[in-house]
Amino acid sequence: MKELIRHILKEYEGPEKKEYSQKSKKGLDIAMKILKQDYPFIIGWDFVNEGRFTIDLFIVCDLEEVQKFYNSKLKPYYVEKKDMVIKDDYPYAVSVLEIGEEMTNDEKFQDFMNFKNQLNDIYDMIPKEMVIKDTWGDIKQLDIEYFKFR
Repeated sequence: MKELIRHILKEYEGPEKKEYSQKSKKGLDIAMKILKQDYPFIIGWDFVNEGRFTIDLFIVCDLEEVQKFYNSKLKPYYVEKKDMVIKDDYPYAVSVLEIGEEMTNDEKFQDFMNFKNQLNDIYDMIPKEMVIKDTWGDIKQLDIEYFKFR
């Protein structure tokens, strides 16, 4: 009985799951390439988690490009600790920059929401066969969990 269940589960997860992840990854890749036109510091992304109605992602950013984009230097604390910056996760792209200290929490959050909303707007325009949908056929929303730097 256990072998039968395992066999059925393997069949169910096999080709459908692989095709599903390839299509969804391609749709997300396209959305990120388009978003990169406005945010040139994006160098990659990856899944964190897929919820019932959302897809949680992390965004990989080029540290030098983030500094150019925001016209800001690294916070003095991080200048000699670039290894730490690369290993840790941050809630905002400006978290490690001097401008991040000048911005209020509301301004950082607004900057983050503009980024996230633009990503979701782009994702909504991707062909429907390349996006991940929820049980009811609606396109899942993309949530940015954190930013990583390289």
